[in-house]
Amino acid sequence: MKTLLLLVAAVAVAAAQEAQVKAPEPKPEQAMKVFEIKHGDLDEIYQMLSRIASTSLIRDAKLITVRADKSLMPAVEEVVRRIDVPPSPARNIEMTVHLLQASQQPAVAELPAQLQPVIKQLKGVFTYQGFQLLDTALLRVREGREAAVTGTLSYGKDQNADYIFRFRSARLGSEGQPRVIRIDGLQFEAGKPSGRGGPLRMNAEIDVREGQYAVVGKTGIEGADKALILVLTAKVVE
Repeated sequence: MKTLLLLVAAVAVAAAQEAQVKAPEPKPEQAMKVFEIKHGDLDEIYQMLSRIASTSLIRDAKLITVRADKSLMPAVEEVVRRIDVPPSPARNIEMTVHLLQASQQPAVAELPAQLQPVIKQLKGVFTYQGFQLLDTALLRVREGREAAVTGTLSYGKDQNADYIFRFRSARLGSEGQPRVIRIDGLQFEAGKPSGRGGPLRMNAEIDVREGQYAVVGKTGIEGADKALILVLTAKVVE
């Protein structure tokens, strides 16, 4: 009789264990949330959320409904928070252009102090002894846009000539210190005094370190005696 009772008890324990094994696991608690997309690309965010949860889209209202496990919803919210951000405001780039005349004779007029390091560099490269500032132009343009400035200068035998300075785009090319500003499609053109010969031209694609002066190029005015030199500096205006 004792043996029979033990056998019954063992069967009961085994049945209870089998019932526990076969019992269905409780379903994860579900959650639903509606996101209003204010800044980001609606389709891009929808496609990304569709990979991790059940989603539906109301395009006209820019709403995305997400159904997911409650434990997954914080991850969904983080995805939306990181992507649905306002675009960075367009920056302005300010550019200062200096037009210099270089000659073999020492110049009488003194140049601005900020140009003295540039003049020292030019004297080390070329044989010119005198430098005269003919004109200074200032431009401010939205990053990535084109810009142009015109003016009149006297060079050569003190005769006036119109010029134009322009570029296709200027944008921040590096976030390092100092930052680098990339200028594409730069063109400078000035007419010859009294129509002698063709216009003076310079073309360049140049990277300028913010706040530093860069020599873009030079072109002869009267043979090897004089030259027109273009120097510029640029900075980002936040």
